Amino acid sequence: MEIFQNIIIPLISALVGGLFSVWVFNKGLNKKKQEERKNRIQNNFETEEYFFYNLKSILYFIDQQIDAISKTSRNTKNWFHKNLTLATFSELKMTELRELNFKTLFQILVIDRQGNNKEKMQDFINIKNCLHNIEDFVQKHKDENEKPHIDLNKYLDIWNSSLKRLTQLYNHYIFLKPSKDDSLMPILHKYIVVEQRKLMENGNDQNMEVFYNSIIIPFMNEIVAYKNSDDQRILPVIENLMECRKSYEQTKALRYQRRKNILSSGRRLIKIKQLLNESINSMERRKKRIE
Repeated sequence: MEIFQNIIIPLISALVGGLFSVWVFNKGLNKKKQEERKNRIQNNFETEEYFFYNLKSILYFIDQQIDAISKTSRNTKNWFHKNLTLATFSELKMTELRELNFKTLFQILVIDRQGNNKEKMQDFINIKNCLHNIEDFVQKHKDENEKPHIDLNKYLDIWNSSLKRLTQLYNHYIFLKPSKDDSLMPILHKYIVVEQRKLMENGNDQNMEVFYNSIIIPFMNEIVAYKNSDDQRILPVIENLMECRKSYEQTKALRYQRRKNILSSGRRLIKIKQLLNESINSMERRKKRIE
């Protein structure tokens, strides 16, 4: 009995007192952590608001960029358009967002947020990946814009030079005073003078596709079928017609590939927008539950 009173009871009392002290300490520690968390949220409120403001601004300019992609894609199919450059919006370069401390944002949006940790981290990672992919999109098209423009102008120069030489050849052959029964000159006159004049009157002389199908192709067919194969005058004519065909085919291939690349980038940008929008909405819903 004395052992119980002198030893066991004091031990139990000490144990209970110790546990109570630990409980009080932990409660105080948790309260302190909650206060620190609340203070962090209040202190970082402007940073968080600025972050979401910029994200929503990016969503707006993604829509503008998608419209620009659609316009450039249409231009690739319009042979009157000589410029296939895609306008990229400077607002997608992330300059302001890159100035923010993403460690602080992780603290605000993941650590200090209530909810499923896996979902919070996934939303944060999705946003970071989306921003990286948008920057990659801008840089990619900045690099790709120049070459199609240069190549298109090169092919157009070859096209125009070849047509000019055909006209010069025609004028040169007239200067040589061909005979009345010369069968080559009527062919040259038909396509270099008459048919081209018709295209000019209809406003299609600058449309390479119409010009190619209505003049170059039938012109080549008649020259190939020209009976006097010994006539040396047809060689430079054929050479320039072949240059026109080559230029047309290269231009057509470039337009097709340009449209394909742009549309592929557009589909990618739409997916990025959807993921970014979903992640923003998820984070904002989580914020409202806390408030």
